[in-house]
Amino acid sequence: MLEPQDRQLLLESLKPPVGHQLDRAIGTTYSLDLHALLTAPLAFTFFDWQEDEETRRPDPLALLRSVREYANRMAIFCQAGEIHVPPRSESMFAYLEGSVFPVHSPQGGVFHPKIWLLRYKGEGDEVLYRFLCLSRNLTFDRSWDTALVLDGRVGDSERDPSINQPLIDFLGALPAMTTATVSPEWIREVQTMQDDLREIVFDPPPGVERMRFWPIGTRSAPIPDFVDSRSPLLVTSPFLAEEFLARLRPEERQITLATRLDSAEAVEQDLLETFNDTLILAEEANPEQVEVEKAEADGADMLSGLHAKFYLVDEGAKARLWTGSANATTAAFCNNVEFLVELVGDRKRMGIPVFLSQEAGSNGFRDLFRKYVPSTTEKADQSDQQKLEERVGNYRRELAGTELCLSVTPGRQEGRYQFRLEGALPEADVGWHIKVRPVTLSQQSLQQVDPGGDPVADFGEISIEAISAFLVVDITAEESGLSARSQFVLRLPIEGEPDHRFEELLSSIVENRAAFFRLLLMMLADIPEASRDLHEMHGMLSSSAQGRGSGGGQIPMLETLLKALDRDPERLDQVAKVVEELRRTDKGADLIPTAFQEVWEPIWQTRETLRRHG
Repeated sequence: MLEPQDRQLLLESLKPPVGHQLDRAIGTTYSLDLHALLTAPLAFTFFDWQEDEETRRPDPLALLRSVREYANRMAIFCQAGEIHVPPRSESMFAYLEGSVFPVHSPQGGVFHPKIWLLRYKGEGDEVLYRFLCLSRNLTFDRSWDTALVLDGRVGDSERDPSINQPLIDFLGALPAMTTATVSPEWIREVQTMQDDLREIVFDPPPGVERMRFWPIGTRSAPIPDFVDSRSPLLVTSPFLAEEFLARLRPEERQITLATRLDSAEAVEQDLLETFNDTLILAEEANPEQVEVEKAEADGADMLSGLHAKFYLVDEGAKARLWTGSANATTAAFCNNVEFLVELVGDRKRMGIPVFLSQEAGSNGFRDLFRKYVPSTTEKADQSDQQKLEERVGNYRRELAGTELCLSVTPGRQEGRYQFRLEGALPEADVGWHIKVRPVTLSQQSLQQVDPGGDPVADFGEISIEAISAFLVVDITAEESGLSARSQFVLRLPIEGEPDHRFEELLSSIVENRAAFFRLLLMMLADIPEASRDLHEMHGMLSSSAQGRGSGGGQIPMLETLLKALDRDPERLDQVAKVVEELRRTDKGADLIPTAFQEVWEPIWQTRETLRRHG
């Protein structure tokens, strides 16, 4: 299980095996935190997670290096309208725009699976795959979650790769679900990964005899058979639906339910009494209050407590466990898109008694919970406030499904651009206010939306760095003295995007020559010798004057570049891309010292010659 506050474990799960580099990654999530997505590429790089002690933010140049190299290798499919509003903007969000694909469930529910499929390449074109099946979204939630990590390689005769077919079908269904345009390149990548999976065999966890993939909500995928079984069952789910719980027939079989306090209190007591036992997460298992308050102060939309979802059946001498994204609700198994993996093993090793056992001196699953004691207070009817919040949520989903776009045209001032939201918004009730802003602009830049207006919203003239495909939407509903609010981010297409947008963005992030050299060294640091150079030069880089006329040109790069040319010439391709992009703008060209260019040109010509001659 993933512990609260433990984001390092998830990042570690993404990290390439020794001697390999990430080639492609496909991920799915219900909700998405842009800062979490921005930092995910750090897991694919040579660098460990490093934060500034005061800001608690990763090194900006390490972020830039990783996101430039790996963002275009990631495709993240998420529920439309469920991108969190970031507490602070980052100009580097622009590099994520091509990686995010909003999705709608084809059966009217929500898109809720949480998986990663990663392809790594090593020496000699060796290809390894890793599959993650999670209960955690791509966010910084402080909650109890589960993670299943499977590594795979080209199969042998002992195991049959045909068990991957449900996963293959699921991958193939993703591009048709998204509201964004999936490039032909990514369509081909999906097909390549599908082809690979027909020959890949994943190694099961220790003690697991066989596995099965269970995508739900695509092409009439079957529902796992634990639902209609009569064998003993352990249900662990943060969210519940009475209709689904009744379908499990707890009055006819032994069922233990592990859930959250608020979810247990929302279920009719008569139904809960038919369960063998009901457990709720113990207070001491939640994050400390100081952590919650700190997250709220930072503006984080934090989910805490129990978030793990799994179902465990004891069936004769075997135990069958389904883990993944599906809550114990009718929507999860009938309307949503979900993903579970079934693991089968010896009941003595992974059965219900093992999960629920408590031993002195050890902290197991059962130690996180306490027995649920029903409240003597009558369950209240849904309040008018709850009904208003539900209506706002429905409008949010309707708006997220509306065809909108952002348009860019040259402004009257040089270097400025007129930025507008175009399309037709759903009509809102009287007393409802919808405001929008690009994620790169401050809260004070929110513009009131006119659902019938043309354009819908006009943000005026903005800098090229402020152009963004991510649009913050702020809905406030006021009725009969009640108020409800919902904030989220949409990922929208941009029409008229300036050709040199990313070149200008790069030169704005790389502020001076010292930063230029640090970025280049980070790009070369996958080579051990270059990594040592970076460490030795850190003091020199830090003490360099911060202006463009700094002494950065004195930093000895020749030996580092020659090492890269000899040991890993492909590293130089990333350096060349940065140099070329900076040269396309006056500000960027001024960041490149003449002394560096004199060193760089012959090395790059040699690299090109070696490439032409194989």
